[in-house]
Amino acid sequence: MTAMAPTSGNNKKSTPWVLIVEDHPLISISLQDIVKEGARQVKVKIAGCMKDAIEMVKDDPPVMVIMDLMLPDSDSHDIIESLELFKASQIFLTSGDEELLAQTVARAPLHIPVKHFPKSLGYLETIDLIRKSLVEQGGTQAVGPDEFSTVIKTHVAQTSIGIGGNKKPLTAKQVEIIELIEAGMTNKEIARAINLSVETVKDHVREILYRLEAKTRTEAIAVYRQALRRARFTEGGTEGGKA
Repeated sequence: MTAMAPTSGNNKKSTPWVLIVEDHPLISISLQDIVKEGARQVKVKIAGCMKDAIEMVKDDPPVMVIMDLMLPDSDSHDIIESLELFKASQIFLTSGDEELLAQTVARAPLHIPVKHFPKSLGYLETIDLIRKSLVEQGGTQAVGPDEFSTVIKTHVAQTSIGIGGNKKPLTAKQVEIIELIEAGMTNKEIARAINLSVETVKDHVREILYRLEAKTRTEAIAVYRQALRRARFTEGGTEGGKA
């Protein structure tokens, strides 16, 4: 695969944008929310395959590309060969397979800086990583340090605010588990990651659904994410102090 020459003319847009290359809808939407939390003025576009991603960056390179290693039309080997096409952007590779992720990053061309994070990385930790990287790009309107500190503080504070109609806070372990669910992990994968039995994880998941008044794992993630935002506004004194 040969690299494309950059196009001439006015291809710098007034608003920076980030491209997410991910074919799993839940993960792509979660990553979109993470980017928007990290830098609110940044536009986000999603491509479900490598072909669409290449087409989208031809005339207007994004400030950042976040790319899954396994796509419908590409595997990690194809992605390595395609990195040249995205070198005008800051590149993040991500995967649920941490071993494959490390191997792929190690094979990346030395002249193309590549960053990475596993899909098991926590929600707020990923926000912080993306935010700091966008700030490094320059010209990106990101969340200020003080406001972001509030986000970190309310990660724990949300448990005292109550989420869902039941108003029962999640325990620290349940917060850990729902963040792993959001990362796309199965009960078995979660059990291995935090050294619990699968049955114990299932019990936690059932309790999470109850406390968040959610019928599905996807709905629980949405409720949890809303609670984090509500907690940030409440603790930070913005939005008129509304919860």
